[in-house]
Amino acid sequence: MKKPAQPFRRQPKPAAGNHELQAKVDELSLASDDMKNLLNSTEIATLFLDGDLKVRRFTSPTTTIIKLIAVDAGRPITDLVSELDYPGLADDAREVLRSLAFHERRVSARDGRWFAVRITPYRTQDNRIDGVVITFIEITVAKTMEATLHEALSVLQSRFTDQTAELDAARTLERVLQKAQAVLEGHLADQTAELRQSRADLHKEQERRT
Repeated sequence: MKKPAQPFRRQPKPAAGNHELQAKVDELSLASDDMKNLLNSTEIATLFLDGDLKVRRFTSPTTTIIKLIAVDAGRPITDLVSELDYPGLADDAREVLRSLAFHERRVSARDGRWFAVRITPYRTQDNRIDGVVITFIEITVAKTMEATLHEALSVLQSRFTDQTAELDAARTLERVLQKAQAVLEGHLADQTAELRQSRADLHKEQERRT
């Protein structure tokens, strides 16, 4: 008696499935490397925080501003040591998460550098807010030029004020001299008239005697 035929069963192909999974992992890893290299190539200090304001990733230039190493991923921003005089950084980041509006501020560092710190919401591909992105643009040169221009403007304004005061004094002196000249001319005119009158009287007296 023949045994009934066994139903055909498609055998799984674990090798193919594993290959596809590995390909996606490699693709994601390559995309992550591309993004990391792109961000580092900009030489812009950039810090990515998650919704709890914990470090997600950062670019190399960021380490010159905030004391960061690779194992700091996952640490709250409030636990990190910063060179910036910016105690309200975490509060401003929370406000950006709340309002979804970017925030920008100029802050100084302890070593004399200046930075424009910009905080923006981190949006995913499906338009979800998943943290914040903080960029630090050094503006030391611009800030120095601004201070120099401000100082030069102050000097010019001071000189203008001094020159204006001197001009006002000169105008006042001119008015005084004009008044003195008018008084002298008046006295001279009176004395001239008196002299003419004296001469006329003397001439009449001489005519009378002759």
